Amino acid sequence: MAVGSTENQDLQLLNERLEKETGIKGIEASFQNINQYGVSSEFWKIANNKALKANKDKTTRDHLRTKYGWAPNAIAFYVPTLEIENLARKVMLHKFGKAVEGIDPIWPDGSSM
Repeated sequence: MAVGSTENQDLQLLNERLEKETGIKGIEASFQNINQYGVSSEFWKIANNKALKANKDKTTRDHLRTKYGWAPNAIAFYVPTLEIENLARKVMLHKFGKAVEGIDPIWPDGSSM
C-alpha cells in the first residue's frame, strides 16, 4: 500500500513506468479499499463516525462522500506470482519506503506521497 496515495493519481502512467523503475516484470498498481488485518476496521470506524457527523442520513451524498473520503483506500501493488512477492516488497521499500533528507520518495509517475 502506498500511504498518502489518491484515486486521482495517473495509474496508467505509474504502471507504464513501474516495471522499468523496479526491474520487477509484471508489477502493477491499483487504487482500492485496503483490508489489512487489525488496522482497516479502525479506519472504517473513523470513517463511519466522521460521516455521521457530516450527515446522519446514510443515503445522502454528503454522508457517503465523507465516509469514503476517510475510508482506508490506497494504491496497492501486485506482482504476477507469489514467488516474487518478497523480492518486490524489498525493492519497493528500498526505492520508495522512506523520506531521504526530509524529501518524500518520487514515484515513477512523478508524484510523491
